[in-house]
Amino acid sequence: MNRAQNAAIDAAVRGHVFAVGPAGVGKTTAAIEVVRRWVQGGARTFEIVVIVPQRTLGQRYRDALPDMPVQITTYASVVRHALELFWPAVGEQCGLGVVREQPLFLTNETATAQMGLLLDPLIDERRLFDSVRMPRLRIYGQVLDNLNKSALVGFPHDQIGDRLKGAWLYEDQQARMYDDVQRAASAFRDYCLEHGLLDYSLAAELFQRHVVPLKAFRTWAEQSMRRVVYDNPEEDVPAAHDFVLSLIGSADASFVAYDTGGGIRRFLGADDVSAQRFAEGADMRVELPDLVTPARRFSPLVSALETYFVGDRSALREAGTESNVELVAYRFLPEMLDGTVRQIADLIEVEGVDPDDICVVTPYLSDVVRFALETRLRAQNVPFRSTRPSRPLNSEPIVNAVLIAASTAFPEWRMPIERTQFAAALVELIDGCDPVRAGLLAATSRVGKPLAEADSLTDQLRRRLSESVIERYERMRTWLVDAAHQPDLAENLGSFLSMFYGEVLTQPGFRLFGQPEVGHVVANLIEAVANISHWQTRSDARSLGRSCSADFCRVGWDSRDWSIRAG
Repeated sequence: MNRAQNAAIDAAVRGHVFAVGPAGVGKTTAAIEVVRRWVQGGARTFEIVVIVPQRTLGQRYRDALPDMPVQITTYASVVRHALELFWPAVGEQCGLGVVREQPLFLTNETATAQMGLLLDPLIDERRLFDSVRMPRLRIYGQVLDNLNKSALVGFPHDQIGDRLKGAWLYEDQQARMYDDVQRAASAFRDYCLEHGLLDYSLAAELFQRHVVPLKAFRTWAEQSMRRVVYDNPEEDVPAAHDFVLSLIGSADASFVAYDTGGGIRRFLGADDVSAQRFAEGADMRVELPDLVTPARRFSPLVSALETYFVGDRSALREAGTESNVELVAYRFLPEMLDGTVRQIADLIEVEGVDPDDICVVTPYLSDVVRFALETRLRAQNVPFRSTRPSRPLNSEPIVNAVLIAASTAFPEWRMPIERTQFAAALVELIDGCDPVRAGLLAATSRVGKPLAEADSLTDQLRRRLSESVIERYERMRTWLVDAAHQPDLAENLGSFLSMFYGEVLTQPGFRLFGQPEVGHVVANLIEAVANISHWQTRSDARSLGRSCSADFCRVGWDSRDWSIRAG
């Protein structure tokens, strides 16, 4: 700890501190130490809350405080928990057409599904968005994002269209599209109110309008959140700032860690200007200088990149010598990928760098670049995991393969599966099954029953396929047929996929064996299905399964938790 950190920690033990500085100067480190001091001073862990704008940002606190069960949460999680807790007091006042014993929340996945069911007929019959050339999935996402922003920034949802048009400076034809956005948003809100469904925007509005004014809620919040850490408020929304400010007003102590130059999540409603309000009521404002960050040596490079993109190309090359950065120019993409992987291999083999300490960052990760890079890394036996948060699950080949395999187990779903799709699925699922062998297997499929038994294969075909591929194929086929006859699995797609993943796909002989980065994608698929099944009635389960392979991929689940999506 440097002097500024120690001063902030000492002041936060019994007062309210606003710590400000660039990213990486030790604000979170100081905040973690503040929590330790609170507990050592006698504070009860259930009275301490750490609020972050995004769930993943709380991981540092979980790792550093494993023996201190403090509350690590987001504003979205607080909204949901409070509605669940105080629903008996406010449920009848919310104006819902259907009032249940507990609120029925829509996740990002289920909200997208309901949006599709509602808007598809409107788009087809009334020609909404006829000037827009984008997949309907993106239209649904934009409408949901606009609803979320209206609730979190603080303006009525029926003003969305007018505000969008007010920001548009070009031809009127494009502005007409914003009227369609308003119609879609209003229709979805009316639908949710009528059926008693709470998407995140409606949940946030009901929380602010009905729960926050409750005396019982204020008493609960004051008793369970007596010490508050708020990390990265500049990446959070004004509604969250209002709530945390009210918490701090009655709290015994608080520590707010604000990044200068933040507000990166502004497109999701983050407001760094609103977050500066935390400095006004603080007992102490602490400026943390850029002294402890390892990234400090890259400051010349960062400045040079900013200059480079406004026209001064020479500044970047000069910064390279100051920042221990090597600048390499390649003419073609394959050369660049080869050079990148060669550098990674040298770092691991020659310099002994742990692969977990190496990161490859690209401003745009297309499917082609991702595949090419992964292929080269595998050839060098480099373990890796790739991530692209905006990538929907239906863009993942393994997801489509798993759903096609599930569809083959249930012919009653009547899901049409083309042989090329079936062959592509076999390539993704069975180790050693190349496209040629997969095509041969797919050619044996029949309408309504694509999984031919291994015993029905001719001797000539068996020789071309190889016994190892046939054995793995038959093992998968047998499992799928057996699982289809188990009522619990046939009516619960989430359980079906989970068992298929654990009992088949992750076993030796299949592509997910020893491939955690691919397994992570399938785990996201299972989580997305579970989110749907959570609120679907059991009578709807079979219809969900029947339409899953088509509708699930058409809607394009991306499995991001609704609290993360909403910021």
